[in-house]
Amino acid sequence: MHSTELRRAKATCLVLGVIGGAIFFYLRLPLPWMLGAMAATTIAAMSGVRVALMPSLRMIFIAILGVMLGSAFTPEVLRSLGIWVGSFAWLVVYVIAATAI
Repeated sequence: MHSTELRRAKATCLVLGVIGGAIFFYLRLPLPWMLGAMAATTIAAMSGVRVALMPSLRMIFIAILGVMLGSAFTPEVLRSLGIWVGSFAWLVVYVIAATAI
């Protein structure tokens, strides 16, 4: 991919991500700016639109997501982990089965 094409693909990816995030936000769907951006760029890429990753922005947003997800773990959440043991056990079984299939 040439430099101009790469810049255009990166810009397209960024615009699609913002549009997808805004749509998910408007629809009040969970994690709108992450899932909306992922959905929009995935649909576009599978439709043949050229999109490209921006590694420098990716690293910044991974750090932001890590802080946001980490801050959601309060002492109350940690105390209630025992309630989820059954769900986690079934999740392990499912992942092993899905991987095997």
